[in-house]
Amino acid sequence: MTAVGDFNKDHTADITVTNFGTNSIGIFLGFGNGSLKKYTELSMGSSRPIVISVSDLSNDTQLDIATPNCGTHSISILYAIVSEDFNKDCYVELAAANYGMDNVVIFFENKNFTFANQITISTAHGSRPHSITVGFFTNDDNPDIAVPNYGSNEIVSIGAGDSNHDNRPDLIVTNNGTNNTGLFLGSGNSTFDIIMVTNGTATIDILLGSFEGFINLTRFSIGSGPQSVAVGDFNNDTRLDIVVANNLDNDVSVLLGYGDGSFLNQMTFSTGSQPYSVAVGDFNNDTRLDIVVANWFGNGVSVLLGYGNGSFQNQMTFSTGSLPYAVAVCDFNNDTRLDIVVANSNDNNLGVLLGYGNGSFQNKMKFSTGSAP
Repeated sequence: MTAVGDFNKDHTADITVTNFGTNSIGIFLGFGNGSLKKYTELSMGSSRPIVISVSDLSNDTQLDIATPNCGTHSISILYAIVSEDFNKDCYVELAAANYGMDNVVIFFENKNFTFANQITISTAHGSRPHSITVGFFTNDDNPDIAVPNYGSNEIVSIGAGDSNHDNRPDLIVTNNGTNNTGLFLGSGNSTFDIIMVTNGTATIDILLGSFEGFINLTRFSIGSGPQSVAVGDFNNDTRLDIVVANNLDNDVSVLLGYGDGSFLNQMTFSTGSQPYSVAVGDFNNDTRLDIVVANWFGNGVSVLLGYGNGSFQNQMTFSTGSLPYAVAVCDFNNDTRLDIVVANSNDNNLGVLLGYGNGSFQNKMKFSTGSAP
């Protein structure tokens, strides 16, 4: 897992990554031009860090790093940790998902920057929380916690972010037991609409959220082996559409939305070999959303430029590294042009492709990480 922060106070984003295979964390200092300085690796003993959190824990304006010690079982068996000021006392608290005890533990920071007091919140017997995230899901100024329960359907990961750019936090979960990925679109009032791609049945399920639960389960056919889903307005009608990476069909499915939770039949567009992760952005600055896909066996990414009517140009491919596992989009060099970063799981590095702003990209820059980023 990775986290971002300005560790050396140069107003430039830096990256820290956990290396489970080498019991260490790595830090990349950024230049602010899309490149990263020499990789520094810090040993964590036999801790086997899985996730990482960055915040100013000591209130000295210096960013600190916190990791749960899975290998040494310190603080029980903690698989995930986040930081936030939950009680608004201007001190940072740590919240951890306690897999072994079926609860969430919140550690309160003292004035001497230690964490002595704690409260425990049950997540139900047998739930086995495996990950944790924080967001403002109820449209107030009080931070909320979301926890996936591995004990029911083996949900292994959860994250929060505004995936559809409506200024409301959404949730995305990965389900190991049912081979699918779910995207929960937030309404800002603690209810969510759910998008679930199911690996075994080559379908996508839409569940509309309400205060009473979820209504109107609708199933739409997609390709074989769906692995990842993203949302965006691909035909500029102000209605959300869906794109799914189909790992076994070597393509993506695009489903245009009616705006009421229903969708047109899929359109498919070819990608590289075994697409595994998908993201969207405007790579050629024409105000039309484009698609980027990390191709697991293709050792690169496919970029599909959008026409703005729901269809896309043929793919352009760019080399990244061996077995790219995940893709993300951001402007890393502050030139207002979107860039691409890919985690290359077999090369133990990150590949960064700086964008020209016309849909093409520079050759990749490689930044070594620990084992299996």
